[in-house]
Amino acid sequence: MISIPSWGARGSHHSTRLGLAWRVSSLAALSLASVIIAAPVEARVVPATDAPVSVRMVDLTADGLLDMVFLRPEGLSIAVNRAGGVFDEQLAQLPAVDLVDVLASDLDGDGLVDLYLVNRGPNLAFLGDGAGQFVEAPEWLGLADAGQGLSAERVDLDLIGADELLLHNADGDVVFWATGRGFQRAEQTPGGTIVATDDDLAALQDLVSRSAGLLALDPEEQLVLGLDAQGRPIVSLGPLQAGGRNQGLSGVSPVARGRAGAVGTLLPPPTHEAYENVPPELTTEEKEILGHMSIVYLPDGQGGPTRKTVRVSGVNWQIVSGSGATNGNDDFPDSVSMTTVNGVGNLIVGCNEMGHPLGDNRTGSHNIVLGRNNNYSSFGGLVGSSLNDIRAPFAMVSGGKGNMAKSLYSSVTGGRSNTAKGAYAAVTGGSFNMATGSNATISGGQGNTAKAARSSIMGGRNNVTKATWSSISGGSFNTANGLHSVIGGGQGNRTFGARSTVSGGFNNIASGAQASVSGGRGNTASGDQTSVSGGAYNSASSDDSSVAGGYGNSANEDGSFAAGGAFNTASGYRSTVMGGLSNGASANGATVSGGVGNDATYKGASVSGGFQNTASSLYSSVSGGVSNTASAWFASVSGGNSNAASEVMASVSGGTNNVASGAASSVSGGSARTASGSNNWVGGSLWENQ
Repeated sequence: MISIPSWGARGSHHSTRLGLAWRVSSLAALSLASVIIAAPVEARVVPATDAPVSVRMVDLTADGLLDMVFLRPEGLSIAVNRAGGVFDEQLAQLPAVDLVDVLASDLDGDGLVDLYLVNRGPNLAFLGDGAGQFVEAPEWLGLADAGQGLSAERVDLDLIGADELLLHNADGDVVFWATGRGFQRAEQTPGGTIVATDDDLAALQDLVSRSAGLLALDPEEQLVLGLDAQGRPIVSLGPLQAGGRNQGLSGVSPVARGRAGAVGTLLPPPTHEAYENVPPELTTEEKEILGHMSIVYLPDGQGGPTRKTVRVSGVNWQIVSGSGATNGNDDFPDSVSMTTVNGVGNLIVGCNEMGHPLGDNRTGSHNIVLGRNNNYSSFGGLVGSSLNDIRAPFAMVSGGKGNMAKSLYSSVTGGRSNTAKGAYAAVTGGSFNMATGSNATISGGQGNTAKAARSSIMGGRNNVTKATWSSISGGSFNTANGLHSVIGGGQGNRTFGARSTVSGGFNNIASGAQASVSGGRGNTASGDQTSVSGGAYNSASSDDSSVAGGYGNSANEDGSFAAGGAFNTASGYRSTVMGGLSNGASANGATVSGGVGNDATYKGASVSGGFQNTASSLYSSVSGGVSNTASAWFASVSGGNSNAASEVMASVSGGTNNVASGAASSVSGGSARTASGSNNWVGGSLWENQ
């Protein structure tokens, strides 16, 4: 079983080389860190992904359990050991690299295992969170290198208890001096050449033994460490050069590493400035904050490369302006009038470039801002997309272009050049719409204006609501002027009465309370509870009157009704005209049904069809015919031409120029017959000579 020691404080690091059985001899005089060998092992659970090139085992979570590190052609991924043979593969993979070697070590001094990926391309450092998640190291860590890597190790070269990172590249070795929480790359300078042969190594060892601990030598690796004349630690990374004497060991005590047979170079130690510029040690709170943050690589859904993403988990994210209250006034935090903004505490997604056509104003606080060219001058709002503007507390513009929310709690959702001007007003889509009344709403359309409080417009063009609770649904150039009035489509329609309605049509008017017009053209319902249904230029002008279709019909007395036909008039109380042309019912309860030019002029009188017939007395009636007259109570004429029933209950049935002038008299057909006596009866041509 492979056991990985726990990580200690800075200066007592343990470094782990993955996948290589390797060693560095202990240099007791310099207290070099121990090196733990980790060999590949076979895992009991293999993640459901493509088979890895190799699997390395290392304790990444400091729990004493060996975790799995998968090396694949597309990159490196992690599976955390949950004990019992169960490994939890982390969903977010590290980026694809041409991986050669992996160094597991605490790179930033937080006591957690980090990774240094040695590649054939640029080498990369990743910081661990102790739970198997890794994020790419920031630039200040100082481990950037673009060389073609071979391997890496941690060695304390400057004798201060902090392990340097020694990187072996194809074109030479690189030292990164440990400076507290980061590293400083050592710049190589020529000098301090060491000349030695294999036979000279014994003399070199003798020199080390007489250096009172200032020099140390690994006989197999030829690793020499020491101090210069000023007591500064130095290292020479070039291999030894064959032949000659150890001239470089006098005056300056160099450090040489490599095989006998090449020239070494001196590396100066890190400057004091390097230590001074290292970021300060993180506080416990800062470490906790960073512990909730990680970098993950998410797929783009299109088969492209994964996208580097910062993930915040396990906490809420709060952004404040520092004023102590959402409205910027800690003394009156609930006020929407006594407010203060300072231009900070906003969440801005994107660059939000300058260039609003009305001028730029980004002085608000505690807003969410997305997109570009957007203004925010108050607090608690949201503005997105492009060229939008929020100017009042809790206002919102969530999309579209050139939209503006100017009052408290107002909102615009999409569309173009829309304005929510009233408190709590809302515009949803469309263009050039304006909701100016409080709680007014507009949904789509163009050029609509909701001027009154709580009024609403749904689509259409150039519609206007001017009364509280009024509404318009579609159509164009409609105007709702009445309280609670409604217009449903059409063009040029208007409501003036409270709760009046117009449903479609053209230039219709409902001006009475609860009046209604349904379709047609030029119709008017001007009395209370009046109605006009279709037709053209019809009018219901008295309370409870109605017109159903036709042209130019009028119901102008309470309860009167005209249905169809043209130029008919129901002018009596509860009178009725049903169709026909130029008919009139002018008395209470009078009715005319069809025909042309007929008149029912007295209470209960009725005319049914025919031409220019008249029923002019109480409950008199004419049924068809031409120019017939029923002029007495209950008198009646049925058909014929120019017949007259002129006495109570008199009747004429057909014929021409017949007259029933006696009470209850009757004429049945014939021509120019007269029944003049009471209850007299004349029966057509059978009595022509009488």
